[in-house]
Amino acid sequence: DRGRLNDCHCPDLCCCVFQYLVLCSSLCPQAYSDQELLLLLCMICRVSLEKQLRLLPVKDLRCLLLCLVNSTRDWDSKLPQICLILTDLTDHHHNLRRLVRLLPDNRRGRQLRKHLSLSIISKLLNHRCTYKATNTDLQLSDLRLYLFRMKPSLLSKGIAAAKKVASEGLQHEEESSVSVDQQAYYLCCSLLALTNEVTNFESIPSGQKVSLPTDFTNTKRPGWGWHSELLNVFLQIQFSVVYISVV
Repeated sequence: DRGRLNDCHCPDLCCCVFQYLVLCSSLCPQAYSDQELLLLLCMICRVSLEKQLRLLPVKDLRCLLLCLVNSTRDWDSKLPQICLILTDLTDHHHNLRRLVRLLPDNRRGRQLRKHLSLSIISKLLNHRCTYKATNTDLQLSDLRLYLFRMKPSLLSKGIAAAKKVASEGLQHEEESSVSVDQQAYYLCCSLLALTNEVTNFESIPSGQKVSLPTDFTNTKRPGWGWHSELLNVFLQIQFSVVYISVV
């Protein structure tokens, strides 16, 4: 009930619920089917996006997600389903990034982070999720399809075209306080953060290399130095953004 989320006691109750679920999933992991664990994981992630609950401590939430991920028996078949469901929970790229950050940092959690990040990238660039995980080990060649489309100039054109289509049929178009370029750089920063998740390997898998288009940052970096260099460049961009959460 959204109306009850404004209750001052609701955050405390949610913390108690998370702790209780952690206890149940830890003591009796076999009591739940993989499908039940999947649905519970996705429901918890959706609840975490509620504005009134975003200031909650994430320790209990992350502990619960860790238990749910580790308790899943057929992980190989459930991972693609989890990615598809989580990608559809929200359309705002800031909220999608939040979902990725909440996921655990163990082996399964990192696998989920990588595939979910690539699923989100495909959704943000194609307006629907076109990437589907086929196995737990991510192939970096899948990322190459999206890299060149992350340039702010291309993102600006896409945002401007979408605004034009949305404004058709309206007599008076409302002026936005955020420029197209600002929106493009904001989206670009989210895409770069997600790219960093995808390429976050302890060691680069043999035979898996992707090269960044040279016109993206106007810098040439051999091997795998590009992804950290790319993030450093765009973190230095100064712009102001009016952020309105859309769930």
